[in-house]
Amino acid sequence: MTRSLKALGAAMLAALAMSSVIASAAQAEKSYTATGVSSAKVHAVDSTEARDTFTAGGTITCQGATFASGLTAVPSNDLTITPTYTNCKAFGLPATVQMNGCTYTFNTPGIVGAHFGADVDLVCPGTVVEVKVWASHNAHTENKTPICNVTVEPSTTLTGGVTMANNPNGTVAIEPNTVGSIPYVVHKSSFLCPGVNTETKTDGIYHVAPKTVTGADEEGNPVPVHVG
Repeated sequence: MTRSLKALGAAMLAALAMSSVIASAAQAEKSYTATGVSSAKVHAVDSTEARDTFTAGGTITCQGATFASGLTAVPSNDLTITPTYTNCKAFGLPATVQMNGCTYTFNTPGIVGAHFGADVDLVCPGTVVEVKVWASHNAHTENKTPICNVTVEPSTTLTGGVTMANNPNGTVAIEPNTVGSIPYVVHKSSFLCPGVNTETKTDGIYHVAPKTVTGADEEGNPVPVHVG
């Protein structure tokens, strides 16, 4: 009887160990993928009235934000996203957000409760993101000197990230998220610009509004996309 119990215990331990290995392998295999194609691109647009908001020396809000990727071999462990921001205001004044070739990397997704989560990097090709702020609408349209130029530095040590969920219709929902510890510098051209001139800070925060991700193949035809 003792031997049987010992054997049963050993078998249970072996089964638990094997299930742990399987679980680890499954976790490592999570990816971004599309159905029926070997390569795809994604496009994400705001899915609610919520807006993307930055906190970097003040509040920067953009009424329109889209995320897009180039054609990517799928499945892929990470996803390079090019954002575009339109109709922005900083500190309540007209502003533009210029990415200058910088992109977001959504890193390998993992399971977060009933959803998927991924760390985010801001990657730049030797450049920085520029937020230019003008004192008035006329100053903006006439391309006068901005009162502020906030430069956002690339970083692979950002806190937080994005969480996502698969929709039944073959799209992916990017949920409301916060990415923090973003390094930035405020360059003042006027006393109207808040903050301390040229002091590098690392307390920038990006509040990501909900977005719906759709997929397309090389010819632009819709394809279902999912995470996992």
